[in-house]
Amino acid sequence: MTKTMYLALVASTLPMAAMAGGMAQPMVEPMVQAAPVIMAAPGVDWTGAYAGAELGFGHVTAKGGNSDAKGGNLGVNLGYRKDFGTLVVGGEVNYTKNDFGVKSGTDQVNSTAGAQLMLGADLGQTLVYVSGGVARASASLGGLTGYDTGYSAGIGADYIVNNKFTVGAELKSSMYNDFRSSGVDLKDTTVGVKVGMRF
Repeated sequence: MTKTMYLALVASTLPMAAMAGGMAQPMVEPMVQAAPVIMAAPGVDWTGAYAGAELGFGHVTAKGGNSDAKGGNLGVNLGYRKDFGTLVVGGEVNYTKNDFGVKSGTDQVNSTAGAQLMLGADLGQTLVYVSGGVARASASLGGLTGYDTGYSAGIGADYIVNNKFTVGAELKSSMYNDFRSSGVDLKDTTVGVKVGMRF
């Protein structure tokens, strides 16, 4: 009798032992995915010499003179920039020929030549800058043509298309106070698009 009870007790505990051990679900470790690697865009170095051309539109006002003039202009430039990382400094010389159709009066700026310093922010493929310098103009006042020196200030942006070429835009004003002691103050404001070639 005792042997029979012992066997029954062992038989009743076998299913619980199986459930506690071999029948348990295996633990699965969660898969960890590596974060994607983002490659930084290559930096752009604005250091170097360049030459370019500009096509634009200008407006001349003559304070104390005979009305004003508007028309197109075509310019060329030559310069050099140095890139210090986020800051770009440079210098440029330029010449612009104006073709102003005088709407009324006879005061206009025929051409300008200038030298300017530039201070810009390197934004990668884009350079945003301000400029300032001296300008010398050939102007017609009351039908008489003469030359005088003033100053200029501007703002612009250039974009690198590839290693050789850039495109951009610039707004610039040149001021000539009391042009050739005539009592006339001239202001020549131009806006234009530019193309450039880097060396």
